[in-house]
Amino acid sequence: MKYIIVFVLMCTFAFGTKVVHGTWEKGKTFSDYLEAHDISAELLNSISKDDQKFLSEIRTRYAYYELLTDDGTLLQSLIPISEEMQIHLFSQP
Repeated sequence: MKYIIVFVLMCTFAFGTKVVHGTWEKGKTFSDYLEAHDISAELLNSISKDDQKFLSEIRTRYAYYELLTDDGTLLQSLIPISEEMQIHLFSQP
Protein backbone atom coordinates (compact mmCIF):
# COMPACT_ATOMS: atom_id res chain seq x y z
CA MET A 1 0.00 0.00 0.00
CA LYS A 2 2.89 2.38 0.75
CA TYR A 3 4.21 1.98 -2.79
CA ILE A 4 0.85 2.86 -4.27
CA ILE A 5 0.62 6.02 -2.20
CA VAL A 6 4.16 7.01 -3.19
CA PHE A 7 3.29 6.43 -6.86
CA VAL A 8 0.16 8.55 -6.56
CA LEU A 9 2.12 11.32 -4.86
CA MET A 10 4.71 11.25 -7.66
CA CYS A 11 1.91 11.65 -10.20
CA THR A 12 0.69 14.64 -8.25
CA PHE A 13 3.89 16.56 -8.84
CA ALA A 14 4.22 15.48 -12.45
CA PHE A 15 0.71 16.25 -13.71
CA GLY A 16 -0.64 19.06 -11.52
CA THR A 17 -3.15 16.91 -9.75
CA LYS A 18 -3.90 16.53 -6.09
CA VAL A 19 -4.32 13.57 -3.77
CA VAL A 20 -7.29 13.64 -1.43
CA HIS A 21 -7.57 11.41 1.61
CA GLY A 22 -11.14 10.64 2.61
CA THR A 23 -12.93 8.48 5.14
CA TRP A 24 -15.86 6.28 4.17
CA GLU A 25 -18.99 7.70 5.80
CA LYS A 26 -21.60 5.67 7.65
CA GLY A 27 -24.42 4.60 5.34
CA LYS A 28 -22.49 5.47 2.17
CA THR A 29 -22.75 2.91 -0.61
CA PHE A 30 -20.47 2.32 -3.57
CA SER A 31 -23.33 3.50 -5.76
CA ASP A 32 -23.43 6.78 -3.78
CA TYR A 33 -19.69 7.16 -4.34
CA LEU A 34 -20.05 6.71 -8.11
CA GLU A 35 -22.91 9.19 -8.25
CA ALA A 36 -20.94 11.80 -6.26
CA HIS A 37 -18.21 11.64 -8.91
CA ASP A 38 -20.56 11.63 -11.91
CA ILE A 39 -19.60 8.06 -12.83
CA SER A 40 -22.25 6.18 -14.77
CA ALA A 41 -24.21 3.47 -12.97
CA GLU A 42 -23.26 1.27 -15.92
CA LEU A 43 -19.93 0.71 -14.17
CA LEU A 44 -21.73 -0.89 -11.24
CA ASN A 45 -23.84 -2.98 -13.62
CA SER A 46 -20.69 -4.22 -15.35
CA ILE A 47 -19.33 -5.75 -12.12
CA SER A 48 -20.12 -9.43 -11.73
CA LYS A 49 -22.61 -10.42 -9.04
CA ASP A 50 -19.87 -12.37 -7.25
CA ASP A 51 -17.68 -9.25 -7.06
CA GLN A 52 -20.56 -6.95 -6.13
CA LYS A 53 -20.89 -8.70 -2.78
CA PHE A 54 -17.48 -7.28 -1.82
CA LEU A 55 -18.73 -3.72 -2.37
CA SER A 56 -21.04 -4.05 0.62
CA GLU A 57 -18.03 -4.92 2.78
CA ILE A 58 -16.55 -1.41 2.61
CA ARG A 59 -16.56 -0.34 6.24
CA THR A 60 -17.30 2.97 7.84
CA ARG A 61 -14.15 4.94 8.66
CA TYR A 62 -12.02 3.11 6.07
CA ALA A 63 -9.58 5.57 4.56
CA TYR A 64 -9.55 5.94 0.79
CA TYR A 65 -7.44 8.00 -1.59
CA GLU A 66 -8.40 9.94 -4.69
CA LEU A 67 -6.30 11.51 -7.40
CA LEU A 68 -8.17 14.57 -8.68
CA THR A 69 -7.48 17.10 -11.40
CA ASP A 70 -7.37 20.79 -10.52
CA ASP A 71 -11.07 21.08 -11.43
CA GLY A 72 -12.04 18.15 -9.15
CA THR A 73 -12.43 15.43 -11.79
CA LEU A 74 -11.64 11.97 -10.40
CA LEU A 75 -8.67 10.35 -12.17
CA GLN A 76 -8.02 7.46 -9.78
CA SER A 77 -9.40 6.13 -6.55
CA LEU A 78 -8.18 3.46 -4.13
CA ILE A 79 -10.88 2.18 -1.78
CA PRO A 80 -9.85 -0.57 0.66
CA ILE A 81 -12.27 -3.40 1.34
CA SER A 82 -9.96 -5.38 3.60
CA GLU A 83 -6.25 -5.74 4.31
CA GLU A 84 -5.87 -7.93 1.21
CA MET A 85 -8.32 -6.32 -1.20
CA GLN A 86 -9.08 -2.87 -2.58
CA ILE A 87 -11.04 -1.28 -5.37
CA HIS A 88 -8.98 0.67 -7.91
CA LEU A 89 -11.00 3.00 -10.11
CA PHE A 90 -9.28 4.92 -12.87
CA SER A 91 -10.32 6.89 -15.90
CA GLN A 92 -9.20 5.89 -19.34
CA PRO A 93 -8.37 8.61 -21.84
